Amino acid sequence: MTPLPDWLTSSLVYLGAAVVAVPLARAAGLGAILGYLAAGMAIGPWGLQLVTEVDHILHFADQCVCRRISWRWDDFSRGRRCCGLR
Repeated sequence: MTPLPDWLTSSLVYLGAAVVAVPLARAAGLGAILGYLAAGMAIGPWGLQLVTEVDHILHFADQCVCRRISWRWDDFSRGRRCCGLR
């Protein structure tokens, strides 16, 4: 059996950590953002070391932040309310 590509294993680690940490944080009365932060600290290079390539992490995070900002910009330009705010 051939090993999975690095991008796929990293994506599965990120997704798995989020699926576990966010519901735990919400059940504890904390927000989802704190759950994502806890998941990142747990799997990162100073935690369980499941993800150790910091340069790839930064590249992935930059892409995600830029994508999220562009989605919000689309919502504002179309006149939608952001996050249900009135």
